[in-house]
Parts: sequence; structure tokens; C-alpha cells
Amino acid sequence: MLPDPNLHRLLELNKIRENRVHYAKVEGAPYVVTKLDGTIKVFSAICPHALGDLSYGTIVEAQIDCPSHGWRFDLNTGLCQWPDDTGQRLKFLETEEHNGWLYLRKAPNDYSL
Repeated sequence: MLPDPNLHRLLELNKIRENRVHYAKVEGAPYVVTKLDGTIKVFSAICPHALGDLSYGTIVEAQIDCPSHGWRFDLNTGLCQWPDDTGQRLKFLETEEHNGWLYLRKAPNDYSL
């Protein structure tokens, strides 16, 4: 058991593949976990545009496409790439690695993610 109650286990590190969408849930909230050029990215699976499920999205050229409306987000910056200039973006979340597992750092009752 980890001493920090704000760490929540997501996935085993050896199961996280490059340019693949992985789904994880913490306290009922859905998240996408992916690896891009060796760097793990975690963000809400709920599209900031129209609440589509990004865990069903596809990753092409460092971007994830939302399956609901086709909006595309850059996985380096989080910014929406299509359509242009929407102001919508993904919020990347803080994670830690311990004993072969990836953990999400999330304060209790933090529903803003």
C-alpha cells in the first residue's frame, strides 16, 4: 500500500503500448492512458468538446481523434487540431510510477478532471 491517499492505481506499466489507447477508471471517472515517444500521457476519457468517449478514439501521428464528432487533439500539447481555433484542449494529469504500476495523482473528491 502506498502512503499517499491521493495516488490511485491505473495500469501495469508493461501493458502500456506506444500510440495505443488504454482505458482506466478511478473512482468512477474514465481516463485514457497512452504512450507517445516513450512518455506516458493520461487525460480524461471525456472529450472536452461534446463529452464523447475518447477511449474509443484512434491515435494517428501524435493526435487522438474523438469517435463522436471527429475532433482531433494533439497529444503533445493537448490543443484541438481540428477544427482549428476552438480553444478546447485535453488536460494532461499528473502520474507517478511505483513497483511496475502507473498511478494517477488525484485529490479525494476532485471531480474537475
